[in-house]
Amino acid sequence: MITLAILLNQLITLYIWVIVLGVVLSWLIGFRIANPQHRLVYLTGSFLAALTEPVYERIRRVVPPIGMLDISPLILILLLQLARFGMWEFVAMVTR
Repeated sequence: MITLAILLNQLITLYIWVIVLGVVLSWLIGFRIANPQHRLVYLTGSFLAALTEPVYERIRRVVPPIGMLDISPLILILLLQLARFGMWEFVAMVTR
């Protein structure tokens, strides 16, 4: 049980980093620091979007963007942290 929890914890951490990298890349593109037509930037952005956009779309159905600000990455990170906390509480309860 603990091994599975550790694995899920690592997957959640990895996915949070994917979200953060996607947000940072979108800012770099938005502020014209990174060129989206550059092959590496394009491939990285496409890869990160493929991993995150399906989840963002579900969140956006419930909480639409506020003006020009899309808070779906923040909501997703908070939900993942909540799931992580709940998972460890469950593991602690089961292993007592």
